[in-house]
Amino acid sequence: MNIKTSSAAAESFSCDLAVFFVPEKWRRKKVSGIAGADAFLGEARAAGDFRGREGEVLLWYNSSSTGPGRVMFCGAGKGLDEAESLRLAAGRMVQAALKTRAERVAVAAPSTSLAAGDAARALTEGAILAGYRFDRYQEKKEDEDCGEIRELTLLFAGSAAAARRGAALGKVTALAACRARDMANEPGNVWTPDAFAAAARDLA
Repeated sequence: MNIKTSSAAAESFSCDLAVFFVPEKWRRKKVSGIAGADAFLGEARAAGDFRGREGEVLLWYNSSSTGPGRVMFCGAGKGLDEAESLRLAAGRMVQAALKTRAERVAVAAPSTSLAAGDAARALTEGAILAGYRFDRYQEKKEDEDCGEIRELTLLFAGSAAAARRGAALGKVTALAACRARDMANEPGNVWTPDAFAAAARDLA
């Protein structure tokens, strides 16, 4: 998963799927800035089909030739003011996005009290860890339910530089965790002394 940052507006960003986090007690009529998507969100709220609770997902298809092909609203629960809650939200988002088979995903900066760099780091860590798979010894099936997110862009208008630094740090820590998972998931006979030495040299 290639993670990037941008200061572009989400409503005009060209991608397969644009993601917006929505807390339980949101008040704004404009969440995505896309009239059709925001109207759809309002209707779903009025009908009680979407409340912004953790784990809730609402998908809207864009009939326009501009902007994102689809919009996904993800429930943010009580809010995303802590790094761990943002990591978990990013993880749920990735799991939901994988089911749509979207390859290019953009995530709008969530409403949070965290600094842009800290928010970008948490989003990056949660996204990479949620997308982790150990399938080295598995044969890929054509009818697998989940796709693969090839590019994930974090949209931080006005603070892209800080977000870029945070995302870079988050990528390092998350990939280190994934490497540790790889090592733990390998059969025991793989980790010979020579293999451990080679892995140490790669990490150095």
